[in-house]
Order: sequence, then structure tokens, then C-alpha cells
Amino acid sequence: MNLKKVLCFALAAVLAGAFLTGCDNNGGGNSSRGDSRKESYNFDLDQVKSMVNDMLRKELGSEAAKCLKVKVTEKIDQNHYRAKAMLDNGNDIRVAIELDGADIVVSIPED
Repeated sequence: MNLKKVLCFALAAVLAGAFLTGCDNNGGGNSSRGDSRKESYNFDLDQVKSMVNDMLRKELGSEAAKCLKVKVTEKIDQNHYRAKAMLDNGNDIRVAIELDGADIVVSIPED
């Protein structure tokens, strides 16, 4: 396990699932541009991933594809983000993330 993952897991343990910053689902930095610049988000991407999986299961049943990772692609403003959910069937779907007070609202926009 590399140092970056250890630091992200330690941060997650300290914050007890509250707000993770700078950690994506694989323990690396979040970057909306794919460069080395790190972005911080005041929400947990693993929680977003879980919410996407819940929505897919509810709409498509137990055989639905599973979300493996969520990557923020655009910060619209302080409370609104666009993201990409990468699924285990090789497809990606667009995801909208809205911060509403202490709640995270995740939606899958229709194309």
C-alpha cells in the first residue's frame, strides 16, 4: 500500500466518514482535469458510488451493472458538481451531485 493510500485511509478513519478531501475511490487524488493538481471535495465519493449503485439496483434490479468508481468532471459551483460513474460493464454514466446542507443528492440525468 503506497503512502498516498495510507494517508487517505488515515484521514477517513479520523473523520469517521464525515468529509473526505483529496481522496478518490482508489485512495488517490481527485482531479477533474486528469493532471497532477489535486481537487478537494466536501463530500465522500464512496458515498456517491453507493448511492449510484442503489439507484441502478432500484431501477434495473439485482442484475444491474455496478458502479466501480465516481470521478468528478466539473465543479459547477460550491454545491453542484458533474461526475462520471464508471460501471463494471465498461460503460460510463453521467451523474449530478448536489450538496443540500448536510445531505448529498445524487441524480442520473436523462440523455
